[in-house]
Amino acid sequence: VDSTNTVPISNRAELDRWILSKLNSLILDVTEQFENFEPHKAARYIEEFVDEHLSNWYIRLSRRRFWKGEMSEDKKAAYETLHECLMVLSKLMSPIAPFFSDWLYTNLGDNTTAIDSVHISEFPKASIQHIDANLEKRMEMAQKISSMVLSIRKKENLKVRQPLQKIQIPILGTDFKQHV
Repeated sequence: VDSTNTVPISNRAELDRWILSKLNSLILDVTEQFENFEPHKAARYIEEFVDEHLSNWYIRLSRRRFWKGEMSEDKKAAYETLHECLMVLSKLMSPIAPFFSDWLYTNLGDNTTAIDSVHISEFPKASIQHIDANLEKRMEMAQKISSMVLSIRKKENLKVRQPLQKIQIPILGTDFKQHV
């Protein structure tokens, strides 16, 4: 990815800003666990991020953006966001998965530096200005609601492609209401 002509984060889709916020929160969590000599907890944070957030939500919801015909700013932003996530992940996991992280880092390529190995690159530092706790909370609620609706569909034998007439979600508290 050419870093000289990147799409500014403020111009990216909400989904991009959400995953970048989660990524920067992950950097804080993983750094804390490594500093406390808890690599297994760091690994769990990384695994949860990749499995639950990056793969199951970001990539699934961005598929159409990746496969669009022409290179629009939105498509470029999606690719840049995914590239940044994978580069940071390769650096975060390098102390606990040295061979795979180096393979990933090398194959992703980083045009901004002449560093050939993840093990001599700088460990990522969180960009606090890109962490949006409110956006993360809203997305977490959307994920929970989607999961609940899917489990109800499964229980009632309703296919996913069959549209529902309506879904009613009760607002039980002020915390929930302010994030809706």
